Amino acid sequence: MPELEFKAHGAITLKELRKVSNQQMVYRSAHVGNIGLYNLAGAASASHRRKRGKATGITLLLYDRNLVGVDKNYSPGAVIFGNNSTHFVNSGGKTLAGTQAPDRLSAFTELSPDAKRQISEKLGLSVEEIPDTLAGLHYKTAKKAYAQGSGGVMTQSEYFVKHEVLLKRILTAWVKAGKLEVFNRVLLGDGTVLPLKSTPIRQDRLFSDRVSVPVEELVQEVINANRVLAKSVVEGKVPELKKGEGHFGVLLEAKALYALHSLLDAYKGHPHGTKFNTERMQVFHLSGPDAIKYSSKPEFVKGVQELVRLAQPQAAFPKVIEFHLLPQTHLNFASDSKTVEKLETAVDLWKKLNALAKENAVKIKAATNEDRTRVIAECSAKINPEREKLRVLSRALGDYLGVHSQVTGFQRTTMYDVVHGKYGKLRLPHNIGDLTLDELGKLRQFMEQGASAPEKGSK
Repeated sequence: MPELEFKAHGAITLKELRKVSNQQMVYRSAHVGNIGLYNLAGAASASHRRKRGKATGITLLLYDRNLVGVDKNYSPGAVIFGNNSTHFVNSGGKTLAGTQAPDRLSAFTELSPDAKRQISEKLGLSVEEIPDTLAGLHYKTAKKAYAQGSGGVMTQSEYFVKHEVLLKRILTAWVKAGKLEVFNRVLLGDGTVLPLKSTPIRQDRLFSDRVSVPVEELVQEVINANRVLAKSVVEGKVPELKKGEGHFGVLLEAKALYALHSLLDAYKGHPHGTKFNTERMQVFHLSGPDAIKYSSKPEFVKGVQELVRLAQPQAAFPKVIEFHLLPQTHLNFASDSKTVEKLETAVDLWKKLNALAKENAVKIKAATNEDRTRVIAECSAKINPEREKLRVLSRALGDYLGVHSQVTGFQRTTMYDVVHGKYGKLRLPHNIGDLTLDELGKLRQFMEQGASAPEKGSK
């Protein structure tokens, strides 16, 4: 029974992350939709190809179970291109024609002939190049954008299908342990997702408003849902139910997903290029603010740890799994070659400010009471001009900072702009490799505040 050490932090530099990604798989999770620059930045900067063409590095893992109108991350019901958003699914989950059911999965959102025509004109593609579903289009575009680096893209369902044999064993162990609450949703044929739960009267099956699933079939129903979703998104097709079936399968809750990532990435013989250690293995996962928020809740982490302890077979896992959850949003410095030069100047100024701050702290601490006021003034006279230089540069980068700081807004550069627009190949500042993700987050915050602050002398 492996033990899980859940570590949410940003205390890792880009150089260290590159080294890790050259030894094992590192995943960045994001919802299917209009993926923004900071997701693509990780792919471009921290991915490498090993000898003999074997690819390792950052893999963008697209969560393909998001609901249009419920999960608003990356606006799955729209295409955002050229700072303009075109909606093909309303916020309630229905298409613009009003033909689909609420809470319709983006994976099953079919594009009408008119929608395909609009997209083809917007992106400069032929109608034949547009998949039948919006999720298929998002997936296809992410693959093209991510190809700028040497990482890869797969959906959550593809990932589970890839590890299906071990997945079955883990899910079976959870069922035997009575952890039925992790099987919490059922995927219906029209794309509707309904909650599943047991009742005091009938504990041999889980119920929704429209279907029931026997407990002995739960594991296979999860496998079924993974296969259907993987095929649907990758091929960009709307799946069809076989005759007599009432649903496509069962989906898992968030704690189960974290536990599975911990286990599947640390089992014997995986990650690629990392020698299995029976005592301890490390797993690295880049994620957004929602995941970081979950990890701050002790009960959530305890739930994940319990599921990891229940996993079988024991021989497949190390005694201890370190799960490192890293803040991908702090790596929000991707840009074109013109803007990246200004960002590199900003990084140099930031490093100089930090060095001056440390130097000043030593001087102020060593000063006598009589000299402290004078020393503080001298230190301020040295550091304030450098701080103002960074503020001025931040104001010059105001459009860039404003656009790319919005995770959920429409006014931002997305993978569509990178692939179909004039944005060009993405770059990261060459001088950020020795800064931790937390330090990059502080720099970004300082620059955004500087960009929004009024200039000196203005009213």
